[in-house]
Amino acid sequence: MPSTSALEGTVVIVQDEADIARRLELALSQAGATVFVTSAIRETVDLMWSLKPSAVLLDPVPDTVGALFLAAQAKEQGIVLIHHADGDQGPCDIRVARTRGASAVVDALVARFPADA
Repeated sequence: MPSTSALEGTVVIVQDEADIARRLELALSQAGATVFVTSAIRETVDLMWSLKPSAVLLDPVPDTVGALFLAAQAKEQGIVLIHHADGDQGPCDIRVARTRGASAVVDALVARFPADA
């Protein structure tokens, strides 16, 4: 059951699996976020600078130079980095187990960015 909590701001999803990207995009959009989906780290970094999102949701990736660069850029810009993965996937602000689904991602963001704050 999708979360119905209000969520504002922009979220960039980095996900190369189309079905997972669609589920995440739908859940976040229904919660009120503006959502952009990418499948590449380079494109995501470019979007981070142009869109100034509240959060970047990162697909499980190995600790590559690109992922570490993205994490550093997110920290520099004050963007919350979320790993939607099982296990340790490198530096992040929020970790949501992939097995918990899209509504858990929404709930984690709502907890991080309460509407009344």
